[in-house]
Amino acid sequence: AAMEPRITLTLPMILAAKSLVLSPLHAGFSADPHHFGPYSPSSRLFLNPLNADPEFLFGEDRVAEAIEASGAGDTRRAGEGAALIDWPTAAAAKLATLRALFESFRAFDQQQTGGRLALDFAAFRKDGGELLEQHARFEALHAERFGADPSQWDWRSWPEPLRDPDSPDVAAFAARAAGEVDFHIFMQWIADRSLAAAQKAARDSGMSIGLISDLAVGMDAGGSHAWSRHKDVLVGLSVGSPPDLFNPNGQSWGLATFSPLALRATGFAPFLATLRACMRHAGGVRIDHVMGLTRLWMAPDGARATEGAYLSLPLDDMLRLIALESHRHGAVVVGEDLGTVPEGFRERLAEAGVAGMRVLQFERDERRFFAPSAYPPEALAMSTTHDLPTTAGWWSGADIKLKASIPGDQFGDDEAGAAAQRATDRPLLWATFREAGAAEGE
Repeated sequence: AAMEPRITLTLPMILAAKSLVLSPLHAGFSADPHHFGPYSPSSRLFLNPLNADPEFLFGEDRVAEAIEASGAGDTRRAGEGAALIDWPTAAAAKLATLRALFESFRAFDQQQTGGRLALDFAAFRKDGGELLEQHARFEALHAERFGADPSQWDWRSWPEPLRDPDSPDVAAFAARAAGEVDFHIFMQWIADRSLAAAQKAARDSGMSIGLISDLAVGMDAGGSHAWSRHKDVLVGLSVGSPPDLFNPNGQSWGLATFSPLALRATGFAPFLATLRACMRHAGGVRIDHVMGLTRLWMAPDGARATEGAYLSLPLDDMLRLIALESHRHGAVVVGEDLGTVPEGFRERLAEAGVAGMRVLQFERDERRFFAPSAYPPEALAMSTTHDLPTTAGWWSGADIKLKASIPGDQFGDDEAGAAAQRATDRPLLWATFREAGAAEGE
């Protein structure tokens, strides 16, 4: 027991928190529930309806009716009792429920003149404008093309006329599949309204910030944004990271990013739209790989990450726009400044009011872990991140065993050497806890 320190979160502790940081809620690919990674979205302008809670709009009884009408009840109940989420199975059940709810909405709510839900849906659709319409058209098109031929997952493999969102062929498809386009707008409506309700609930409970959204560093080049606004995006280049101490082969994430030339030519419209989408129903935003505001490691599709180069971005302009939108929305901004950070970049972020991140596992030298007083006030301190082992996993060495189980060449110490180093590190961390008054005993 002495080797397994635990912290138990109680309800008063949770309610006393100022904020809750989320993983990205960006729109994925509804037609492909196996593509569920939140950091490779179809579009960062819209939401993933799998995270939506329709009870905020329709109430528990009506949603329960939709669950049973869709035949998803048994699957949902089994999933709620499972230790882990089976994303493809859970997604199919959720989408089936939303489909049944949509049919009910069309048959009942939209037939009632002046009904609250129908009016709110119409207002949402009008406010969403062309961007929302194009996203819904992409989702419907993607479902048809990919459903008929798995090789057409990427819109760049579609027939030429369908690659242009403004083509007569796409307009004809939208007219023919109007019900499907409506369904995807319907899901965006539920996602938007339920996220707004969640933020309101957080603030009403006493949280001064509430939800902090997460802005992924890029989007999938085969997705909605790249299809509908391909001139904004550097299609054919993938964002990644250069070789470093943790990964000597570098990384290629398969993500597209904005063209700096297109940003300037459009008055940064795509960047502003993305910021506003992330701040719309949140008290703050965490910018993933915030170094991407000044430079991004890019490699051509199909090339190795080591064959990439840095792309420069207009940092000053982007920081000013972040400050403007932060002020307009009353939202805090956090930047993930971990990894290969340009010299002086963290100071630039601090000057602009963007909080950095300091992670317990990295805040150390060879002899000790740093005391809390050594952490800079312009950064958020945290025990770990989604890229690193949990603190319990680090303490037990589960990450070392997992790495050793992966076939192929591994970089760094072998299992025995890493375990020996961890045996040295644990007492160092515990000593820092004791000095800070956060722990006692051996």
